[in-house]
Amino acid sequence: GKVVMHEKVKNRDRIDISQLPAGLYLVNLITNNNRTSRALTIH
Repeated sequence: GKVVMHEKVKNRDRIDISQLPAGLYLVNLITNNNRTSRALTIH
């Protein structure tokens, strides 16, 4: 279950990142620091 959820999160993050400018991307990284760290660690 966790693997599937992480895959979905990674796909969502990729789509969101592709739609965000660099500035908002950095803000998103800071705001979702925990989720981002987990995604980067797994990736």
